Amino acid sequence: MAPVRPSRLSRVDTSIDSPNGSFDVLAIYRDHLERDPDITMPLAAISALLEVLTKTNASTVSEFTDILKRGKRILIDAVPNAYSLQAGCDIFEAFIGKSLRDVEDFDETKAHLVANGRLFISRAREARVKIAEIGAKFVKDGSTVLIHSYSRVVLAVLTRAAEENRRFRVFITESRPNGSGLKSKRVLERYGIPTCMLLDVAVGYAMPLCDMVLVGAEGVVENGGLINQIGTQNVAALAKREGKPFYCVAESHKFVRIYPLSQFDLNKSDPVLEFSDPPSRSQAGSALGSALGTPALRSSEDAFAKAPPGNGFFEEGIKVTSSSADVRNEHVMSLDDICNNPSLDLTPPEMITALVTDLGVLNPMSGVSEELIRLWY
Repeated sequence: MAPVRPSRLSRVDTSIDSPNGSFDVLAIYRDHLERDPDITMPLAAISALLEVLTKTNASTVSEFTDILKRGKRILIDAVPNAYSLQAGCDIFEAFIGKSLRDVEDFDETKAHLVANGRLFISRAREARVKIAEIGAKFVKDGSTVLIHSYSRVVLAVLTRAAEENRRFRVFITESRPNGSGLKSKRVLERYGIPTCMLLDVAVGYAMPLCDMVLVGAEGVVENGGLINQIGTQNVAALAKREGKPFYCVAESHKFVRIYPLSQFDLNKSDPVLEFSDPPSRSQAGSALGSALGTPALRSSEDAFAKAPPGNGFFEEGIKVTSSSADVRNEHVMSLDDICNNPSLDLTPPEMITALVTDLGVLNPMSGVSEELIRLWY
C-alpha cells in the first residue's frame, strides 16, 4: 500500500453501542481483511456491518438503521481514500433499506434480512469469477496486454485467459510509489505468463507495442469515470492517443454514488501538491555537498563539475531506482514528499472503451448511472 497519513480516527472511539453491548466495527473490518487476503475492501466492510447487525439486539427499524449508518460512517472516516469501501457500504445500505420497507414483524424481518445479507455477500464474492469469464474473451491469442498496478480482478481475467490456453504477453507498470506492479508480476509468473516490467514513465514508449490496456478500479463513479491508483489517467490518455482499447474490469459493488467534476474533487481529506518553502542558498549547498561526500558547494554546476567521471551521477555498482540513480545514497522521494502527492486519480469515461463487470459489458457513458438507479430505487 502507498504510505498514507495517519487516520483521523486513530485516537477516536470506533465502537458502536447497542442494547446488548459495544462492538468495534473497525476492528471487525480489519479482522476480515487479515483473515481473508482475497477479500476486497467493500466486501470486508459489508461483512463487518452485517456481523455488527447480527450481534446487536436492535428492537426497532430505527435502531437497526441507526446502527448501520453509524457503522458505515466510522468505516468511511477511518480508511483513507475509501471510495471502494463507500461503494460497498452504500449498496448494502440500499439493500437493507429495500428490505425494511413495509415491515410488520421486525424480528422476523431481521432474521430474513441477515440471511439475505449473507446471500448478498456470497453473490458479491462470485463477481470476480463472472468478470474473469467475460473479460478473458477480450484477451486474444498472440496479443500484448498492458496493466497498471495490482488488481485481483485484472489478474483473475488474465489467469483465466491463460487457463483457456491463450498465449499472450503482459507489460506491467511498476506503479510507484508502492511498486504494486511487482506483486502482479509474481502472480502472473506463477501461471507461466510472459511479463515485462515497465517504468511508469515508459508507458508512452511501450504503448505502440500493446494491443489493449486492462485496469481495475477503486471505484466507478456515476458518470462512468474511474477512480484508481495514481497514473491510471496517464495510461488511459496514452492509450487513447495510440488508438488502443482501454478496458476497466470492476465488480458492481464498486459503483459509487459520487460525481467528481475534476481530479481535485478526490483526496479532499488530506491536502496534496503543497509547495514547501525553499531552503536558503547555504542550506541547499550544505545538503548537496553532504550527498556528494564533499564540502558545501556554491552551486549545482559545481556539484556536476566535482561528480565522479564517466557516467556523471551513475557509478558502477550503484543501485538504480525508478526515480533516478544515486551517488553514495539513493535519490528517492522522502515519505513526506510521497504523502504530498495524490494516491488516486480520476479517468473520465470518454477515455474508457468499456466497463467489464459482473453485470456484463457496460457503456461507461450510461451504464453505471442506469445501474445505480436500479440498485437504489
